[in-house]
Amino acid sequence: MKKISLIVFCLIVFTLPISAATLSDALKQTYENNLELKAERKNLEVQKEVLNISKSDLFPTMTLTGTKNFEETNKLTNQSGGDASITDTNSMTSSIKIEQTLLDGQGRKTEYEKSKLGLNLSEAKLIKKEQEVFLKAIETYTGLILAYEKLNINDENYYTTDAFTDKAIEYIDKVKSENNEKPFFLYLSYNAPHWPLQAPKEDIDKYRGSYLKGWENLREERYKRMIEMGLIDSSWDLSYDDIVSWKSLSKEKRKEMDLRMAIYAAMIDRMDQNIGRLINDLKSKGLYDNTIIMFLNDNGACAENQMLGSGPKEQLETKEGYLLSYGKAWANASNTPYRSYKHWTHEGGIGTPFIVHWPNGISKKSKGLTVNQYGFLPDIMATCLDLANTNLPEIFNRDGVFRVYTQIIISIFSLNTRESGSLNEVGKIEANRAAHAYMLNWLNQSS
Repeated sequence: MKKISLIVFCLIVFTLPISAATLSDALKQTYENNLELKAERKNLEVQKEVLNISKSDLFPTMTLTGTKNFEETNKLTNQSGGDASITDTNSMTSSIKIEQTLLDGQGRKTEYEKSKLGLNLSEAKLIKKEQEVFLKAIETYTGLILAYEKLNINDENYYTTDAFTDKAIEYIDKVKSENNEKPFFLYLSYNAPHWPLQAPKEDIDKYRGSYLKGWENLREERYKRMIEMGLIDSSWDLSYDDIVSWKSLSKEKRKEMDLRMAIYAAMIDRMDQNIGRLINDLKSKGLYDNTIIMFLNDNGACAENQMLGSGPKEQLETKEGYLLSYGKAWANASNTPYRSYKHWTHEGGIGTPFIVHWPNGISKKSKGLTVNQYGFLPDIMATCLDLANTNLPEIFNRDGVFRVYTQIIISIFSLNTRESGSLNEVGKIEANRAAHAYMLNWLNQSS
């Protein structure tokens, strides 16, 4: 069977290691040599011993005692001058004493349970410390790289969405040139359409004037269209408006807001063009049909930086302005029909699209299917392991670290859901551990 490859698109900013020492090397060294981590691991070992001791106190105690038998004969002379003998004899004795405290106010059991909690706490502290150290190491590493080597771009037409795709194609070329049968994993993380609002002029011009109808009308149109397409249930209500009225804006302000949304649309358009460019490259190499493509973004629409966007309008359509954004009012339309925005735990903040494409793996009856079930980001790794018919390396599978109590997105392929328990407190802990295992597995596989 031909090996499958996987491409994951995710709309978050990423950093490329560009020095001789890779990021994975830096993190591995940190994981092995960090003194804080060593201290936490030692504390965990101590806590395990404490638990063993308290566990032994739950069992009866046994004492074995004994004495050795001996005989001694002493010859003596009596008063008449004759010989006499006195024999001292001690016989060997032994005993076994077994004791079991019946009533101690549940003291020993309480101590045992206390020791178990102490062990769980030590494990949690170790995981937390590992995560903290990893984040600090990543921050330090990227800071050093940026300080050492600055990006020098001379091309006036340079656009990061295009550049990311160029690098992705270069990576696939490199992998396939080394071994055409070797599978590959590509994580392509575009920063668009995150602010700042910047896009090529030819793409902006496609949408200029398209949004003068205003965000209320756009929202209603999208809501009706989503129902017609079967993307949402007709029983779903359109969430309430918490934005300024389009009619309250001046003609000049409407023109500015139209441009902000046009640039945002152009950024999405450019990303779509580049995904198409990557797909065409896969087709030209004969890889398309057996490559799994997953598409998702990291959060709902962003309501940061004011109701009507941030950054001076004079900077629109320029390469200036780091904080150029389209504002909460347009974000409300982008999140149709959901409530709230990025940073909120409502659907408008955490509900994002997830699209999977795999011609050789998805059955005909499942093509074009919309699955209305919850997913969880660590599910992606678990699904990739299932599809690759492999397991998490044992070195990182300690204490059931990768048990995730949630429905797995593998159902997209099989139309069945993986058996799962409710996400109780234990499940939440295990889910956090799964996220932690994701990083550790990446470190192990990237060497």
